[in-house]
Amino acid sequence: LGVKIVQRKAVTQTDVLIFGLTSALLTLSDKMRRSVQRTVRKLQSFRQGIVRHSTPPGEWLTAVFGLSSTLPRDAARNAEADQVTLFGGLVNLLLSVLKLVVGVTCHSAALVADAGHSMSDLFSDVITLWAVQMGRLPPDEDHPYGHGKFEAIGSLFLALTLLGTGLSVGAS
Repeated sequence: LGVKIVQRKAVTQTDVLIFGLTSALLTLSDKMRRSVQRTVRKLQSFRQGIVRHSTPPGEWLTAVFGLSSTLPRDAARNAEADQVTLFGGLVNLLLSVLKLVVGVTCHSAALVADAGHSMSDLFSDVITLWAVQMGRLPPDEDHPYGHGKFEAIGSLFLALTLLGTGLSVGAS
């Protein structure tokens, strides 16, 4: 009855710019949403693979810390080897922190560098523990010959890390 719902108005450059910017932002956010969904699906699949191939909860810690005396002979040896590696990791962590604190406090670049070296040893211990634990997993439908290659991959990774460190030291 005389009420105008839509008013006619000339389209300005600002209107076109705002429309273009809004549509670009919506397109970008939609692409980001799809990318995040794909990443989440991949991470869920990765997690399910790890859970499917992992040692049941409690068994690994029981073996490592010697909480069970009913372990088979090989498992007892494996637990001893893990204990040595874990002890070495704890010592490297303690040394790293102490050397870093003393090096920063006393303005000693050598101690700070040595703290970095101890931290790299800790990194090697973690990689070693991971590779050995993965290598001990029994054969399954995805890995009918077992998981022994993980130890080789861990060794290769450590060798490449040492090679990269040597090359960087040699280059400087």
